[in-house]
Amino acid sequence: MLGQILHQTSDLTLATFDDILLTVLQGPVTPEGLRRATEAGRVLGQQHRAGIGALTIIEADIPMPDGEARRVSAKLTKESDAWVKAQATVILGDGFWRSTARSVVTGILLLARGDRPRRAFGEIDEGTRWIADEVGLPKERWERLVVFVDQLRAN
Repeated sequence: MLGQILHQTSDLTLATFDDILLTVLQGPVTPEGLRRATEAGRVLGQQHRAGIGALTIIEADIPMPDGEARRVSAKLTKESDAWVKAQATVILGDGFWRSTARSVVTGILLLARGDRPRRAFGEIDEGTRWIADEVGLPKERWERLVVFVDQLRAN
């Protein structure tokens, strides 16, 4: 099995792959969606006591989160230090939108002030390879992770 889909709407997909929580944002970021993702991570963390990896894919040109969503995201990111070993965020897109999205993500991570490694990437291969290395996923599983991410994005 490649992975398991936990929740899927047109805006948000949550899935697991081994000890990695996958979040695909394809529409507006909402506090409700952030809370749902955090709860999924908490549950996965209970199953993997050594900690989990978190991989977020932000699709190009989705609306930027509003102030409330940013505050909730920073708060929940800090809380997730209890079960997340590392977090990779892949920001897809080009130009001004991508620069703005990267600034927003950086701001959220600065507000969270977590002590876990967190990095932003521009390509799925880079982000998946980094998170796979952080959680100790073997190369053949990393290749399957990339396939699973592609499947999630296509749905």
